Amino acid sequence: MTQRPYVLVSCAMSVDGHIDDASATRLILSSDEDLDRVDELRAACDAILVGAATIRRDDPRLLVRSASRRAERAASGLPESPAKVTVTMGGDLSPAAQFFTAGSSARLVYCARAGLALARARLSNVAEVIDAGDIPTPAFIVTDLARRGVTQVLLEGGGQLASAFLTAGLADELHLVVAPFFVGDEAAPRFAAPGGYPNDPAHRMKLAELRPLGDVVLLRYLLATRPVPAAAVPEQSQRARSSEALADHIRWLRQTIKLLEDDDSPVPELPGQPASWPTGPAGDGFTGGAGTPHPDGPGEAGYASSAVTPAGEPGESPVPGPVPVDIYWLRETIELAKRCPPSATAFSVGAAIVAVDGTLLAAGYSRERDLRDHAEEVALAKIRPGDPRLATATIYSSLEPCGVRASRPRPCADLIIAAGIPRVVYAWHEPPILAVGGGTEMLRAAGVTVIEAPELAPEARAVNAHLTGPAPPRYPPAR
Repeated sequence: MTQRPYVLVSCAMSVDGHIDDASATRLILSSDEDLDRVDELRAACDAILVGAATIRRDDPRLLVRSASRRAERAASGLPESPAKVTVTMGGDLSPAAQFFTAGSSARLVYCARAGLALARARLSNVAEVIDAGDIPTPAFIVTDLARRGVTQVLLEGGGQLASAFLTAGLADELHLVVAPFFVGDEAAPRFAAPGGYPNDPAHRMKLAELRPLGDVVLLRYLLATRPVPAAAVPEQSQRARSSEALADHIRWLRQTIKLLEDDDSPVPELPGQPASWPTGPAGDGFTGGAGTPHPDGPGEAGYASSAVTPAGEPGESPVPGPVPVDIYWLRETIELAKRCPPSATAFSVGAAIVAVDGTLLAAGYSRERDLRDHAEEVALAKIRPGDPRLATATIYSSLEPCGVRASRPRPCADLIIAAGIPRVVYAWHEPPILAVGGGTEMLRAAGVTVIEAPELAPEARAVNAHLTGPAPPRYPPAR
């Protein structure tokens, strides 16, 4: 199981927030100094990501321009320029675009299933066209890129694609360049579409750098406390940034510990993650989980929250719904579940324990070491008991942790409580076909926050199709 790539969003805009004007000619917002800075970032990344509308409108080459930087990459065994990545709903891209013809780097096209036939007919000779499902979400893209060995992604545009990653909580850093002029045209595209952004007034971004570049100004923001790869930061800024990020991380952890010590305080959200999923109108909307705008389509106004918060018993607070980063990790656990040795008497389950800063602490799957293993206990066994990171961690599981167990003395819910993990997120509520009752009630009674993501239940259930057919199991329950 791999960590998702570090995603850096880069954008240039006018003083009044426009990334282009309404004319057919491309508006130049950067300076020569800024273009060199972007070239440095390209050379440090594994992939450059743009929307299909950017390819059609600007026809970018997306190559490392500096000969010395290309040579450095080649000397390190890398392609001279990073892989080029785009996203499309309809597949309406020309194979003659410079995205496909310039350079020799890998080219990836994430395409919605509705446009897959057209995209493959046009682009199969110049790119790898990937079936991204009904809607190509940011979570799907970063998960697939991680499996391909991509560790750093530079997202260069356009505004809709940047908004999708930012609202989904899957961007780690924002480089915003401000040009010294106004566009003043209501029809001109803007940088950020309306939506539910994690970095709202109550969760401000961290300003890591302010730098003039010719007549433009760079604002570099950290969106969360995830460690920043040194290669993603220009050399002249690394020393100043490392001390600031560390101090900010320590302040956040102290605040988290204080909240956890207060019995009346809820477990804090993961840093940089939205409290709800943005939603948008149906149609050609690109959804980052559940509704951020599609990079090919026009911006849409009126995005609102659609977090599912089912009520509990009378007098209780609503149960929070999953945030986008939860969906990412749950899909990872479902992939882990596929590794389980087959069994006619036990579910195939994957589990992962993730620190509050997004670090994967441990992962496991059912029957990984022993035929009686449960995924959660395997993951817990890989972490030293009393590890302070557990106090603010989340454990993810493709199936509700068990509350009743025949194969070993303690069910997984009890093990999670004993480990001191305050937050549990699972995809599929345990059906009563092998044991009666899961561990949700036990966990909540102990003060653990438990969140279900039923939208992923079909995927977790599909891994266990051998147990969920019409015929009941013929063997004694093992879970």
